[in-house]
Amino acid sequence: MSTNKKHTHFDGNDMALADVLNRVQQISTENEQLVRKLADGEYRFRHLARAVWRVQEEERRNIALELHDGIGQVLTALINHLQHSAGDVTEPVDQQSVELATSALSEVRRMSRALRPSVLDDLGLESALKWLARTTGEASGLEVDMQWPDDEIDVDKQTETLVFRIAQEALTNIVKHAEATRARIIVGHDHGRIRVSITDNGCGFDAEDVLTASDRGFGARGMRDRAELFGGRLHIESGTGEGTSVILELPEGTA
Repeated sequence: MSTNKKHTHFDGNDMALADVLNRVQQISTENEQLVRKLADGEYRFRHLARAVWRVQEEERRNIALELHDGIGQVLTALINHLQHSAGDVTEPVDQQSVELATSALSEVRRMSRALRPSVLDDLGLESALKWLARTTGEASGLEVDMQWPDDEIDVDKQTETLVFRIAQEALTNIVKHAEATRARIIVGHDHGRIRVSITDNGCGFDAEDVLTASDRGFGARGMRDRAELFGGRLHIESGTGEGTSVILELPEGTA
């Protein structure tokens, strides 16, 4: 009886190919591990950045309350004291002091509202945006209107704050840079997403240049980064002489 034995023979090329395939598999595994680490790092970064943002907003709220309830009340008491002393012949009222104290009180109240308007916490986003449109128009002469949908929008406190801050920044940019006469805030929602647009009829600019270059004080990249931090996106549509639209989209519900 004879036995046939088959011998598998690997030449140098086969060994080299096997080594290459093994290395490719190793690189693929390392890449998968790296992608997981990057995703985990991005999640941790977003979580930390959102926590920092919440702390900043809480500090804004605390400082605003201190200004309003602390310094504001002291100035109010000072004004009352100066005015009530008007009937005292020995201490005639110092009208200039009254005017200075009144001016200081107005400035403290303005700073308090700019830091954290109480209407946002007390009455919600719709009322806060209406207040923002009205006060911006009164201060700048810009005609600002606000449109809110008839049906209810599911917006949590963080999302309300984010939308308000971006609208506030956009209107500030319009007043400073756009040379506009009219602006509009439009809020809507569809398919589980909130859409907010802030438009103007101003001079416009190169939107890509603003987002990728020096930003020239517009704060556009900051607005975009904050939107992305909460799972949203922000883009700007503009052109020289064509006005500008800042468009924010966010997931509806919990941010």
